[in-house]
Amino acid sequence: ATQWTIKVAASLSNHMNASQTACSNNEFTIPIHILGGAANGASNGYEYLWSTGETTQHISVLVDEPTTYTVTVTDEWETRIFTYFIDVVDPPQAEIAMDAADDPCSGMSPVALSYINPLENLVYTWSGPGVTTESQNDSIIYPTATGVYELTINDWSTGCTNTYEMVVHNASNIAIDLSISQQQVCRSFQSLDLFMATPAGGELSGHLDANNHFIPDEVGVYTITYTYVDPISQCVFEVSAEIEVIDSDLPAMTWAHETPSAYCVGETYTFCIDDVALPHSKIWQTSDETAIIESISENCVLITWETSSETNTVCVEYYTDENCWSPKLCTENIEVLNEVNCFSVDVEDLIPVFNVYPNPTYGLLNIESSKHIKNIQVVDLMGRIIFEKSADSAPFHQLDISEIEMGVYQLVVDGISVDKLVVY
Repeated sequence: ATQWTIKVAASLSNHMNASQTACSNNEFTIPIHILGGAANGASNGYEYLWSTGETTQHISVLVDEPTTYTVTVTDEWETRIFTYFIDVVDPPQAEIAMDAADDPCSGMSPVALSYINPLENLVYTWSGPGVTTESQNDSIIYPTATGVYELTINDWSTGCTNTYEMVVHNASNIAIDLSISQQQVCRSFQSLDLFMATPAGGELSGHLDANNHFIPDEVGVYTITYTYVDPISQCVFEVSAEIEVIDSDLPAMTWAHETPSAYCVGETYTFCIDDVALPHSKIWQTSDETAIIESISENCVLITWETSSETNTVCVEYYTDENCWSPKLCTENIEVLNEVNCFSVDVEDLIPVFNVYPNPTYGLLNIESSKHIKNIQVVDLMGRIIFEKSADSAPFHQLDISEIEMGVYQLVVDGISVDKLVVY
């Protein structure tokens, strides 16, 4: 006769509590321990399908409110569904007290950390610079160094923990510095990168351009300030340094002629500086931006005013290859008159009218003026004064220029460009 052996296995069962408690907004692993069935507890003998779609034995979830989860367990003989209810409890809380210094920007802040109203079911643990095993469970600690301090709270009744983080900062230890590579610079229009400020992240202010470069365009003493805001304590620190802009020791210029106090709109006038052997680039300017300036030589320009003005100046300066600028030479205030005033009787006394003959000439030159003449110059095309005579304030003068070489020159009378002079 045939004998049969029949084994009866226990039905699938979960030996973990179907009700679990999780800490709000903390990751929680749902426990499961299946026994029975064909596998009878072997970990690789069951298949799992959770309501979240995962197929692993254990799953981790992040819950912020009570939630129900199911898991379908299958082995060779049967399939069963187990249900979990996950309740949610809030993590333990603490009241933190920070005893701050009177002036938190002058030293360690805070000077003390503590928790108040402790609960018996909670364990409080400090960590951070200088915290020891002897002091980690004290209700108050006294920070001795800059850094991050943490208070961890463990609720042994629920297993939930919570951590508070506090930054302790010693603002008095912040070293702010502003160094200048040159304390004194010559006047120029070249922006200079002269500053080194620490720590990085602050702002420079003063006589600077958009790139924080210094602009030494005027003589004087300038204050540059570096302002730094500590990102942790929000304490504000400032440091300043001075830089002096001086005129260079380049030779000063002088006018090669007198400069009248009035000129006419539409007329062209010559302005020249003395030849002081300055082979440098020169910049001519007028306070009237509409004036037309034309260079005729290294030391002379022609200026034509387009509009009348009661206040005007003409200035010239030069600079070296090192971009240092000379002392600026400027006229006294001059008046530019309109056409009507230029033909009035009063202005005829102020603005001279000239008659020069013969021109061209080879020897004698006659100069007549509606105003007494004080100075006569013959200037070559390089701006060099090759003939000059201080006149006796008479309205008529005759000059012997027979020793002047043949060529084309500019005749300048009392600073006014009178005419082109041709000597043959």
